[in-house]
Formats: sequence, structure tokens, C-alpha cells
Amino acid sequence: MFNFKVLQSSKSTFHNFGLSESIQLENDLQEKFINSNSNSEYTFPSFSNPNFISDTQFPNYIHRTKWLKDSSLITISQDNAIRLYIPSPDLLSLDNELILPYLRHFSSHSILTSEIHPNSSIYEGSIPVLLSSKEIPLKLMSLINGELITSYNNKNETVERYESVYSMKFLNEVNFLTGSNKNIKIYDLNRKDPIVTIENRGINSCITTLNSEFLERGSFITGTFSNKLTLYNSNCNIVQKFQCGNNGISQILESNNGKYLYIISRNSGKIKILDIRMSLKEVDQLSNLNFKNQRIYGDIFDNNQGLLIGSSNGELNWFKDSELGMSTTHEKIKLSDENSAISNVSINPSDANVIAISIGDRNSTKSELQIDKID
Repeated sequence: MFNFKVLQSSKSTFHNFGLSESIQLENDLQEKFINSNSNSEYTFPSFSNPNFISDTQFPNYIHRTKWLKDSSLITISQDNAIRLYIPSPDLLSLDNELILPYLRHFSSHSILTSEIHPNSSIYEGSIPVLLSSKEIPLKLMSLINGELITSYNNKNETVERYESVYSMKFLNEVNFLTGSNKNIKIYDLNRKDPIVTIENRGINSCITTLNSEFLERGSFITGTFSNKLTLYNSNCNIVQKFQCGNNGISQILESNNGKYLYIISRNSGKIKILDIRMSLKEVDQLSNLNFKNQRIYGDIFDNNQGLLIGSSNGELNWFKDSELGMSTTHEKIKLSDENSAISNVSINPSDANVIAISIGDRNSTKSELQIDKID
């Protein structure tokens, strides 16, 4: 079993509360924090508040977590808030200290999916975030001030309705991919309309850009809830398309060495390992997992230490040999006493021993964000 220590967490901020109650508690905690630092010359930014919150009895669990290159952390939550956290400079010496957001902004619509610009940094004053919601255009907002930067046309002119976008991924600093239930599109940040549209039916639930030396530069792969994998080259031509499993693909991860893809599916107990060098042939599985209908997101260590992922029953799983295309070392630790899902695991790009995890789902009473140390 690996070593595990909670460094900072949201503690009880989201425990046993509906959305409105947790937002108010967070406001109260921030006010208390500011008052305790009243002698500081620094002016702390104020939290924005939502215009309206529905489903107030739902717990305020986290949908996605994402580290920025500067080691700040972004979360997207059930209350349609985008929060940015700045861990303490003394992080590694802490023992489960409370962490509060540095910035908090709300979307006026439910967030289907989001994507953060790869060059985002709080210290450089730029954090553009793409947001997708139903029945409205795609939005690019600034997390610094919460204001709209621009919007993009995702309208289906045939039926005169905006398409729901379920996945997004930046190809580079200027272009990004979107996946709906009918197609894949490529946008230029500086143009409203898509520059490329590729028909790909089925809810395109995930898109992964690939860096493998065994594929053409600029390749990407998409997965659908109907279990279809489609590999594209840089010219958006289909290289390979096939069915993979029967549980609904929710995430595709590429190994750090560029040799394998890991296919994560809902309602499953395993992760399929596909060998990129063998035309995506399945070569093994990471097994003994518990994934229910909720999406479970994992991450890959960039120092060849394998794959880290949560589960629907509160276990954190570490597959240390996944870079070898096999599962010989599987260590796990139980983190949730009420079997709440560990829905997100994100590894800090600046320190692989520091991770962010989110615990909780719509049935949880103890939803929580944690920043942890593992080794």
C-alpha cells in the first residue's frame, strides 16, 4: 500500500448542504479569513454570487478538477461555479488545512463540459475557459474577472438549434476540438464559426490529443457513449474506427511513453489497454475496479510511475506498471467512509507526488476537494 497524506481540503464546506447553503458557508469562511488578515496590505478578490440556484438540495459535488501549469487548481462543480484554488506555499508541511477558493465565478447555465486554455496562469493574468451548455452558443470566459471573452457558433442550421457539446480539447494554442452527438468540429479561437466539421454520430463523450511518436503529429482520438473509438490524423482523416467494449467510453488516456491507450468506461470493472504500435489491439486490462454510471476521471504520471484513478466505491487505485502495458502492481487505499465516488484524480504537473482528488456524487453527504501527497 502506498503512503497517503491530506495536505489541504475543503473540509466540511460541502458536507450535508444543498447548493445555496454551501455557497453561503463558503462566503462566511472567506469573510472570516479576510477579517483574520485585516492587517495585510493585500486586497483579496471578492467572490461572485449566482443570480439563481435550482435543485438546492443536491450536494455541491465536483464534476472536474484541473491543475494549471503554475500549480493553481480549477474545479467545476454542481452549482455551476468555476473555482480557482491556490495551494499554500508551505503545502508539503501542512496537515489537512482548510483551502478556500481564490476566485469563484458562476455560469448562468448548467455546464455540460469545459476546457481550459493550455497556457493559462493566474500569475500571468490569463485564464480563458471554454464552457458548453445546452441550447446556447459555446462560451469563452475569463476566470480572472468572470466576463465573457467571446462565443462560438455551434448551431445546427438544419434544425435551427444549438448542438450540445459533450467534450472539448485544445489541439494547440489557437485551435480546439468539440464533440457533439452528431459531429466533431475544429474551431479557431479568433473565428466564430467552425473551420472543420467531421460527421461522427453518437454522443462524443471524450476527445484526446495524442503525442505518440508512433502516430502522425497532430493525431487525436474520440470516444462515444455507444463505445465507438475513432482515430484521426492531423488532416482529420479517419485512420481507424471500431467498437470497444459495451459500457460507454468516458475517458481516453495516453501512456507517458506513447505506446498505449487506456480506455475508461462507465459501469465497468476494468480499463482496456490498447497498443498504439499494434493498430490499437487490446493487449491487457487494468482490472478489479468499481465504476458505476458516474464518470470517473484518472490521470497519468509523467515520470513513468503509472496510472492513478478513483472509483465509485471510494477507493484510490494506483497501477504502477501500466506503462508496461500490463497490470502486475495494483495498489489501492480506501478514502471514503460512505463509499462516495472518487470522481476526479489530477496529478500536479510540477510535483508528481501532489494530487488533487474530488470525493462525492449526487448521493453523497460529504463531498470534498482534497490536495494530497502520495508516494
